[in-house]
Amino acid sequence: MSEDGKSTKNDTTNADGIIVSRNMMELQDLRRAYLNIVEDLEIKNKEIDEEKAYAVNILNSILEMLFVLELDGTISIVNTAVSTLLGYKKDELIGKKIDLIFNKEVCKIFSADGGFDFFEGLEATVTTKGGDAIHTLCSYSIVKKQNNKPQGVLCARDISDRKKMEDEIKENLKETTLNLVQSEKLNALGELTASIAHELKQPLNIIRIISQSLEMDIKKNRLKDEELKNGLVDIKKQIDKMSEVIEHMRIFTRRTGTLMEEKNVNTVVETACKFFYQQLQSNNVELIIKLEDNLPDVLIDAIQIEQVLINLISNAKDAFESNNTKEAKNEIKTYTVYNVDNVGNIDSNKSLAGKKLVVLEITDNAAGIPDEIVKKIFDPFFTTKAPGKGTGLGLSISKKIIENHHGNISLKTKINEGSHFIISLPPSID
Repeated sequence: MSEDGKSTKNDTTNADGIIVSRNMMELQDLRRAYLNIVEDLEIKNKEIDEEKAYAVNILNSILEMLFVLELDGTISIVNTAVSTLLGYKKDELIGKKIDLIFNKEVCKIFSADGGFDFFEGLEATVTTKGGDAIHTLCSYSIVKKQNNKPQGVLCARDISDRKKMEDEIKENLKETTLNLVQSEKLNALGELTASIAHELKQPLNIIRIISQSLEMDIKKNRLKDEELKNGLVDIKKQIDKMSEVIEHMRIFTRRTGTLMEEKNVNTVVETACKFFYQQLQSNNVELIIKLEDNLPDVLIDAIQIEQVLINLISNAKDAFESNNTKEAKNEIKTYTVYNVDNVGNIDSNKSLAGKKLVVLEITDNAAGIPDEIVKKIFDPFFTTKAPGKGTGLGLSISKKIIENHHGNISLKTKINEGSHFIISLPPSID
């Protein structure tokens, strides 16, 4: 509009008929555009707040503990489950290192160079604010923010109940295994009844002869002090022998865990054969023993190894009976070897490969074992004996015993020629 009140070419009339300058119109358009942008931003911010609240609700509804971490293990974000399970307020954890609550298994993965970028299935212990331990199963991965800055997300699920159940199952399994081992011990003792009776009968007969001789001398009034003294010494020796037998039976049948001692395996063989000799002799089985001198000691539970030997000898005796083997022979020998390939299949215990081993070999000349049976012979409850004649646990328990001694047991067999059970054990000092 000009100074005389007339409109110019830069003026225009608005919708109400009022003359306004073009600059004013442009200013009004800009204001409206600004207000529209502000309104859009408010809508977007509201949507973002709603999405953020939704994400937070999802985060806090997760029952697993969730930690967002810097790569050095500093805690940036935690969800509600962390506070609920651990008793910490969120601001008590934000900015703190993860080692405040996690054990070393998790903490050691964080380092200045970023540590691991992923793991899962790691069991770790978390300590609550009150000092209680919670067993967790953890997973971890790297995520990147919009600024391309990497952060770690650690999820920890409480598995305390599962852990407790697993411990109970393990304890029950341990108890069941102990019962089975004990049952096999008593079964082995039954096999040794004749030999034990023989071992006790011999000293009893000697005691009887000495006593009758002393009684006769007393009646005839010819007993001398020296003869009495010698007779009583001999009786004591025989009583000591009987005590040894009874004590060994008590130790053999006791229901305990493993008692590891450094021993020469030859002594175990001699003890087992001593009690089984009469049983084999009465079944017309020749027992051949070849023990290598100067064997290195092995760290073993002597009673358990004896139980394995008795089981193997007993199985051979049964094989002789069922196949009517003529000139039946059981051979037990010990020796050392450096390459486990010489004594069996290393796949069951590859850690023994190439090491010096003490070997126990139990051989029979029975009918041998067919391939289809060999594949299952160490399986629990597998037996070829008639019902009521065997539990099918002897060999599976024997295998478990040898494995618990960090050894290996294998079988070589040939039809019509016999079987070789080969036990290899690492010496206590290699």
